[in-house]
Amino acid sequence: MQQKVIRISYTKRINSSNTALWDQHVLNSSWQELLMQAQFYNQQQHTTFRQLVQQVPSAEKLHFLVSTSVVGYLRQLNGIVPDVYSKRGVPFLPFNDFKFEIIDADFADKNTFEIQVTFYSDPLIWHETIGDTLLLSPAAEPPTKDGALTQLLQLQPSIEIYSYKTVTT
Repeated sequence: MQQKVIRISYTKRINSSNTALWDQHVLNSSWQELLMQAQFYNQQQHTTFRQLVQQVPSAEKLHFLVSTSVVGYLRQLNGIVPDVYSKRGVPFLPFNDFKFEIIDADFADKNTFEIQVTFYSDPLIWHETIGDTLLLSPAAEPPTKDGALTQLLQLQPSIEIYSYKTVTT
């Protein structure tokens, strides 16, 4: 029997307009870390993050360096992707991997600071598509006597299939 195994990615953009407390903590923590870490690369006093990265290619490391400031907040999520719910309204999408990126910032204006965190789900079995909804089950969980325990995930602009493979069982 062949199964379709996928990983889902969810990209969450965070800026000063986000009102959720967790989002604000992540934004504030990463802003402080950016200001501190950028000092080493910003000897020419560039005013924006984009200018800095264009003029000082090694400043690309700031994405990684600043990401360390949000790891504690990511742990608070207990391995579940935020803001992604099943059709029943249950948060269910497990993750272990993420990518942190600084979109841009004016170093003199925190309100221009924007980041994004892309979460990568654990492997899931993709059983079928029903309209704009995917019928999924965790690849790591063995079926019960009733079969695979499933969730319905509605596709949204910030959700996509990150990887796909066919596995013979």
